[in-house]
Formats: sequence, structure tokens, C-alpha cells
Amino acid sequence: MATVARARGMTEIAKAADVTRQALYKGLSEAGDPKLSTVLGVMKALSMKVTVEAGV
Repeated sequence: MATVARARGMTEIAKAADVTRQALYKGLSEAGDPKLSTVLGVMKALSMKVTVEAGV
């Protein structure tokens, strides 16, 4: 997700996700531990979604 966010422009993604650019870089770094709200905001900004299915 971090690579896609960088390719699309971190400033633009940060604005759409309602987080600061610095928080976005920190949260998406290898050592980052982003809040769920940040992950969901970035996913929305990138038009991504998560699907959950019951295991068999």
C-alpha cells in the first residue's frame, strides 16, 4: 500500500485520508504502526477495499 500511495502522491493521499503527510509516511514505513482509521482512509483514497469471507 505504501508503494501505491507514493506513486499516487503522498500529499494527495494524506489529504484524502485526513492525516498529515508526516503521519502517513511514518504509518506506512516498515517500522510504522498505523491506526486502523489511517489504513481505512488510505484505502478509501486509493479506491481499495477489503473483503472478509468465512473459512471452510
